[in-house]
Amino acid sequence: MKQKGFTLIELLVVVAIIGILAAVGVVAYSGYTSSAKKQAAKSNATSLCKAVKAEMTRAALTGSGTKIFNDAYTFTGSFTREENAIASAIANGYKDVFKSPYGPQSMPNNPSATTSLGVFVGNGTSDHLNKNFAGINLTTGGNSNKTTINTCTNQDDCANNIFTCVINFADY
Repeated sequence: MKQKGFTLIELLVVVAIIGILAAVGVVAYSGYTSSAKKQAAKSNATSLCKAVKAEMTRAALTGSGTKIFNDAYTFTGSFTREENAIASAIANGYKDVFKSPYGPQSMPNNPSATTSLGVFVGNGTSDHLNKNFAGINLTTGGNSNKTTINTCTNQDDCANNIFTCVINFADY
């Protein structure tokens, strides 16, 4: 009488096939999540850029005393020489709105502290290149009458931004 069942070789082949499929799935999943994080970061920066431009237009039309950036900044009637104040107000006003899709990470100016906020304020035209922070980096460029919104997607190398938006104060 012949017993029904699988031989050891058949079981090993099935296990090997399942292992190969799992390995391919893990690699594909990793690529999908990486792409999703990049798109989320770009979407956050695009939305922030539009919101900031809309708020600045509203302030320019409404006039002095208008509160913008979720009440983090009061328009004085002029945006001239307000780069640092505006960048800080944008970060403070939207810090709870835009979370980093990369999860908690070290703060560039305080590596022992972590944050899950998606907005960081730099302090120079190329400061975002030196700050290992994946998310939205606001830079002011000194007294250039503008704020730049950069999006970095690699904590170790922010030289390749996927989105940059310049808020030129002369436009308002």
